[in-house]
Amino acid sequence: TGGITVTRSTASHQGFSICKGTSGTGTQNFAHGLGAKPEMVILRDLDDNSQHWQVQHKDVNTNMKDITTLGLNRTNDAGSSSNWWGAEPTTTLQYFTTNQVTGTNDFVCYLFRRIPGLIGIGHYVGNGSSTDGPAVIIDDGASGFKPAFLLIKEYDGSNNGNWFIRDNVRDTYNPSKNDFYANQTAAEYTDSNSDIDFTANGFKIRCNAGGYNESEAKNLYLAFAEEPFGLNN
Repeated sequence: TGGITVTRSTASHQGFSICKGTSGTGTQNFAHGLGAKPEMVILRDLDDNSQHWQVQHKDVNTNMKDITTLGLNRTNDAGSSSNWWGAEPTTTLQYFTTNQVTGTNDFVCYLFRRIPGLIGIGHYVGNGSSTDGPAVIIDDGASGFKPAFLLIKEYDGSNNGNWFIRDNVRDTYNPSKNDFYANQTAAEYTDSNSDIDFTANGFKIRCNAGGYNESEAKNLYLAFAEEPFGLNN
């Protein structure tokens, strides 16, 4: 179903889907397979180098269709423009326009939704403390989980935040210190001024580094669980 036929791989728990297809013109849609409205979407034109890794997130704009300038390869704050994505995602369809994919180009799209005990998608607001930042209970639609993978981006603040990646393999105990960027070619580096603890139901910010904990700044995140479905929390 949907306006475009896509090649699709959807996880059995329906929290994650990968779709590849060829765009038409105007507002386009395809069936995403999640069984519920996607809550974070990453879409990329495969043929136009000038296009960005365009991102939607449920907490940046509640209808997700008006989000602009939020790209996985960019540090920009999120902007807003009416119907930038053509229409709001539904429980069956994902929409996009030539703002995301140029003409009749190929594209790939990664779509996520919250799954209790497995996938968390949410946001937090910084408090500016250098030692006692926000304690975030991961929004998985239930009671949270200990993360194995954490992607953080400041989307409303003054730091033009990077897309920071933390995980429990490069840092096997608290605090997590090893920084890595989704939006840069820079190598991994250790930064003791951006400490984060992974906790039983989320994570705790223990720094005031820009992009992590600017006072009153809004930060989005995507998280995957260490022990899926809370088996050993």
